[in-house]
Formats: sequence, structure tokens, C-alpha cells
Amino acid sequence: MSAKLPGLLIFLLLTLALFSACGSESIATTTPIPPTPTEPPRAYTVIPTTLPITESWKQNWLKGIPCKPPCWEGITPGVTSMEETVKILKQSSLITSAKLTVSVREDFATSIEWEKEDSVIGWAIYDERISPQKAIFVMIPNNNMRFKMSEVIAAYGEPSHVRSYVGRVENYPPTYFLSIVYLNQGFQLTALTGAYKPIINNDTILDRLMLFIPGLEGYKTAYYNKTEEVNSLVPWQGFKEFEFYCRAAYGVDKTECPLSK
Repeated sequence: MSAKLPGLLIFLLLTLALFSACGSESIATTTPIPPTPTEPPRAYTVIPTTLPITESWKQNWLKGIPCKPPCWEGITPGVTSMEETVKILKQSSLITSAKLTVSVREDFATSIEWEKEDSVIGWAIYDERISPQKAIFVMIPNNNMRFKMSEVIAAYGEPSHVRSYVGRVENYPPTYFLSIVYLNQGFQLTALTGAYKPIINNDTILDRLMLFIPGLEGYKTAYYNKTEEVNSLVPWQGFKEFEFYCRAAYGVDKTECPLSK
């Protein structure tokens, strides 16, 4: 990984971390907790919608082609080694048809990235401190996919959990965050809704597919055992108002949800 990591962390704090919340019990660790690995470890570039990523990126995943989550294109967190991940990616028709470059970067962990013109589209993370068998433990295959909630439910059933947050930064309006989690199937979809409070229904737009080792421990590992990412997991109870699932706020004011009554 490059020296641009601080730029990534700034972005991360203004998006994912800004929307993060309070924690639960964590897995004990004797090493310093590195930054959350759910963004590529380099400067983040927004992918333009005109990037030639074919619809098959989306449809293959929804249809479980060639495999179902947490597997993608034959790559499975907790199973597929770093070396095998690189090999599979370089042979994948999704990668080659989009003319993406696969690279490996080293810093606090090993990042396998696929990119076009210095814009990171997807990435997988391996860290020998938590994955001595050299298997990746988290992957985001395409940073630019979009799904309707109804499409995901039709393909994989109802989610197991929801994570809802309110991000607050001084002198700025609140920002809303929503994740739909399939804990035992090993994937999560995130809706970055910005200043608009999300409405959770069949038409909710989700993106940022994250694949992880199935189960709570695998989910914790995907976030380097950070307690902040798991405490606000709320069991799915159907389509409800945002406030029903919201559990915490992040930022200068950490008042619990809802934002206002």
C-alpha cells in the first residue's frame, strides 16, 4: 500500500467511521488495532458511473454465479489464500472484460486491489496477524454496484440484522447510515444516504457489498475486532422506520437515536 493511506482514513472517517456507532464485546488482541479495512488502503477515488463495468457484475452475484456468498468469483474469505485470490482475479472475465489491473500493496496489511486508471474498484485484505493461514478475511468486489432491497431479498432471503447510525459533525447537518447484514451468509450491503434519512423498504437502494467470514466472529474480524461495528447490530424485524433500528450516533454529539423526537 502507498503513502496515501492517511487520505483514505480521512475519507473513511467522513463516511463509514462518521456513521459508525458504539461497540459490544470485542475479541481480545495483543496487537494494536489497525484502521478499519473495509476501504482500500490508499487514497479513495469515486468511481464514475460511466466506468465500463458490465451488468454481469451485479447479476452474477445475485444469481450466485459461479458461487454464492460469501464466495465471489471463486474467492471466499477465510478460505482462499492471498496468492490464489490474485490468480483467480487475473483470470476472471469480470476483471479482464473491464480491463482492470490487479495489484498487491503492503503496509499494515496486504491489500489486493483491482483498479482502472488509479481508481480502486474492489479490494480484498489479508493480514497474517489475524489470518496466519494466509487467507483473505474481507472483500469488497465492486465499489460501484447498486441493488434494490427487493432484489437482494429475492436472491438470498431476508437479512439477519440491520445497523443504523446517525453521524454528527459540528456545524454540519446530521448524516444517516444504514447497513443490511446477512450475518450467517457472510455479506453486508451498505446504503450511504447522506443528509436524507433512509426509508427501509423494497425500493431501498443498497451498494458497497462486503463479504466476510460468516458469523459474528467473522464480522468482527472484518473490522479488526473493533467493538464499534457490532454493538448496533439489531435483529431484522421486517420493514420498520429508521428510528426503530437506529441505536447510536457518532461525532461531537453521541446522543442515542433517534436524532430528534
